[in-house]
Amino acid sequence: MNTDAISNGVRTGTPDFAPDSTTSDPCRELRDEASLGDYGGILRLRARLQPDRLAYVALSNGEDETARHTYAEFDAEVRRLAVVLQRAGATGGRVLLVLPSDLGFTIAFWACLYAGATAVTAIVPTTREQMRRLGTVVADARACCVLCTESIRERLEPSLDLPPGVSWIPTDALPDSDPADWIRPEIGWDDLALLQYTSGSTSQPRGVMVSHRNLLRIGEYQERIFRLSPEDRVVTWLPQSHDFGLMYGVLQPCFTGFEAVVMTPMAFLKRPMRWLSATRRHAATVWLAPNFAYELCVEAAREHGTADVDLSSLSLVVNGAEPIRRATYERFVETFGPCGFRARALTNAYGLAETTLGVSGTPRFEHHRCLTLSRHDFVEGRAVDARPGGNVLDVMSCGCFGADLDVRIVDPATARPLEPRRIGEIWIRGAIVAQGYWERAEDTAETFGARLADGTGPFLRTGDLGFLCERNELHITGRCKDVIIVNGKNHAPQDIELTVEGADPSVRPHCGAAFSVDHGGREVAVVAVELRRECLPGLDLDEVGRAILRRVALEHQVPLGEVVFLARGGCPKTTSGKVQRRRVRQMYLDGALESVGRHLGPTFSGQASA
Repeated sequence: MNTDAISNGVRTGTPDFAPDSTTSDPCRELRDEASLGDYGGILRLRARLQPDRLAYVALSNGEDETARHTYAEFDAEVRRLAVVLQRAGATGGRVLLVLPSDLGFTIAFWACLYAGATAVTAIVPTTREQMRRLGTVVADARACCVLCTESIRERLEPSLDLPPGVSWIPTDALPDSDPADWIRPEIGWDDLALLQYTSGSTSQPRGVMVSHRNLLRIGEYQERIFRLSPEDRVVTWLPQSHDFGLMYGVLQPCFTGFEAVVMTPMAFLKRPMRWLSATRRHAATVWLAPNFAYELCVEAAREHGTADVDLSSLSLVVNGAEPIRRATYERFVETFGPCGFRARALTNAYGLAETTLGVSGTPRFEHHRCLTLSRHDFVEGRAVDARPGGNVLDVMSCGCFGADLDVRIVDPATARPLEPRRIGEIWIRGAIVAQGYWERAEDTAETFGARLADGTGPFLRTGDLGFLCERNELHITGRCKDVIIVNGKNHAPQDIELTVEGADPSVRPHCGAAFSVDHGGREVAVVAVELRRECLPGLDLDEVGRAILRRVALEHQVPLGEVVFLARGGCPKTTSGKVQRRRVRQMYLDGALESVGRHLGPTFSGQASA
């Protein structure tokens, strides 16, 4: 089979397996602000013009189909719950969604739109820290009610201190309601549709205010960037409480008119082969996931084999939400090429909650690039192509952005735009940029109100570092606040983390954090990394630590002060799978990291850790 090898970072081949782009969509010409009235009008339009077309399919355990809804059936379920919300006085208020990522969540989100309420998405807490965070979100959003299941209510009610007047509404024990009793609320495109609380490492999560118009514009933008078609079909396990999963498990399928097959994140994480099997059974054309998910698929295939895997239907496979690695692409293509997978289906994307979701992406069937850069120039803030035999690093392109989006690379110290291949902060303005942070005027002004030195603006300051190449492709290099400065040189932590992963086979991939601490008035780099459970018995931690110190010193000229070894699950991550470096750093400083061992470098030898 044609696997379209990745050669010099460029995919080759012809797009001979595209969905039928000529398929007519009876809703396309009516998807405008005047016709729809609000974003809920997207679903109402589909239910009116395509009542019998299949919309959503639920796989309860990632394998068995437990429910499927046409647009007419789904619209009726949404109206039924929206009636309950309206009777509870939720119109104009905030409704907290604490539900599993399944069809129940999908119905609940659309019901909030129908009821004229603002949805506040949250993960179902399983740890004390997640429970604390949920309580913070409830108080900050001033939610009027909580949508959950009866079992979740019984588990949370004793621990979650709800303010007076906040009611629980279990979606699996709803009072009787008639969809015909639904009353269209008086809301407009500038009203809030969603409060998306950031999942980063800050102690106080901030609610990103997303309007109905933001949702409409991001739907148009994503459809155009990735050339989405009504003939597409997505199989997704992404958490719907996070913007990535919300867009492609809940919103974009209805906007474009393609079918969504949904399984829970846990179903995938427990057995990644379920995603592969569901793709074959449902002939999926679209996948979206963070980098680690593709690594898990490769590991699962090596363990269980690929005899029953067929990925020939996939034509758009998007990698986003965390650092994208070339080695992952190569392993994935090598593993699944014999299963019909075509390398030119691979594409990259970059986005954030503050832009509703996406900023850039590699269009379907167009090549993406991986630049091999000089590490010496990179730490000086320049993206220079490497010479043969030099110290190099790979940086994947995250694609291009639409003409209606203004993206600048800016020197954060001077607010002056930088020329191509100079690394700076990414600033953005356009219709997909959200309205700001909920009831945080100062944070909103600082983040959403930035202006260039000549007064041009306002721009959204993303806090992300990157550069543009000559082809106007965006490359992401890290976070401003995560940069490690050693001896006056800037080092990207994810670059050091990748080196650590390759230093010893006992290191668990994608589960480490590099950061810096003050030691005697100097900034010193430290690494905390999880170890594979099966490698721990009899493992010589000092030997592993020495291997990590040597590799980092050789490739980065960075002397590590200490390597902290963590057990599985010891490295905290966001809901989208990103390592929370600042939180790891604070836990390190507080002595709160649960380590299974440590190895001191020369700087810290014989002394207590900072």
